[in-house]
Amino acid sequence: MKKNKLHIILFVYLLSMMACDNENSVTPYYEQQFVHYYGINGNQYAKELLQLTDGFLLVGETSSPDSLQEIYMVKTDFFGIETWSTSFGTTFNDYYGGVTATSAGNFVISMTSDLDEKGLSKDLTLIEVSAAGTVQQKIQLPLLGSNEYSSDIIEISGLSTGYLITGSTEDSVTGESVLSNWRLDNNFVKVPLRDWITDYEWGTQAKGLSLFQENNSFYCLGYSNSTIDAPTTAKDFNPYIFKLTENGINETPVLLGTDNVDETLPSLTKRDNYLACAYLSSNTIIVDVVTLSGVKTSAYTVPSTKNITFSDVQFADEGFYIMGTDVLTVDDHNIYICKFSGSEIIWEREFGAADIDTGAKGMYVQPDGGIVFLGTVEFGHQSKFALIKLNKDGDLNP
Repeated sequence: MKKNKLHIILFVYLLSMMACDNENSVTPYYEQQFVHYYGINGNQYAKELLQLTDGFLLVGETSSPDSLQEIYMVKTDFFGIETWSTSFGTTFNDYYGGVTATSAGNFVISMTSDLDEKGLSKDLTLIEVSAAGTVQQKIQLPLLGSNEYSSDIIEISGLSTGYLITGSTEDSVTGESVLSNWRLDNNFVKVPLRDWITDYEWGTQAKGLSLFQENNSFYCLGYSNSTIDAPTTAKDFNPYIFKLTENGINETPVLLGTDNVDETLPSLTKRDNYLACAYLSSNTIIVDVVTLSGVKTSAYTVPSTKNITFSDVQFADEGFYIMGTDVLTVDDHNIYICKFSGSEIIWEREFGAADIDTGAKGMYVQPDGGIVFLGTVEFGHQSKFALIKLNKDGDLNP
């Protein structure tokens, strides 16, 4: 009788545990707020965050006094728990450019690599990494007589496949640079110039910064010290958004910013049929909204009184999220994020101590309206990655 009674008690306990672990009682991952830190020996500087189907990918650079600068990657689950981390590089220093998740489940990183100890010559390098964090291959694209710099990479989908990289090609003698978009096939071989326009000679200083694909067209964000309609006339720096056809010809370029003022650090995001480009103009962050057809529909000024160095923008349910760095003093920077709509700051938050803490590229809105972002924090004399998740009100508390 006692044994049967014990069995009944255990059965009831198990039923109660199962009832507590159903879909309605388990807190979804996106309602879990956190701050997690990641790193290895030396300094790690966060550059970009990707949200994946099973978590997050954090990418940046790592260096120490007795080693070269390399690329550092961390894969986590949706709770920010590390799954794996890895670092890799070439013979000399490497500088992060961009990362894309491929349809095969791997990752391809574009970077600029020094070809000598002094860094006098540079070229593009691609690293393919498996979903488990193992380096599959390293491809160094052939130097074309100039220094090449990478800023972003995407995998091409649709009728044509391969990869597209944006950045700049610099003349090693004059220091002048042109905006460059390199198209590669699935084997990471450059598409011939007869099939793809590579360089856009707008001014003496130009650079591609960000890419995305929509159907069979590509959109590129760049900046230049001239206008597209007068490419030989030097002006202040302005951001551009332009559409590329399948052979690289640019269409419907949209000039952002104003004359006589340098607009710097532009960033691009997309939602539905709209693009949002944010940039720094005279220490003020501006957000311009442009349609995919190239029509500028609105412009907003971020109404913050802080000294923000801008790094990224993202659409919110109302307004936008802005990510950056609040420069308090030369030796004191904080990771900064805000949500604003129209002329009102809904909330703004800072993370850091009395040292150099900076924001990175990549913000992702969660199903409950919360936000996940990446930054670099300094502990004593070493810098590490910081992955932060806030709720819809900008708080770490549920």
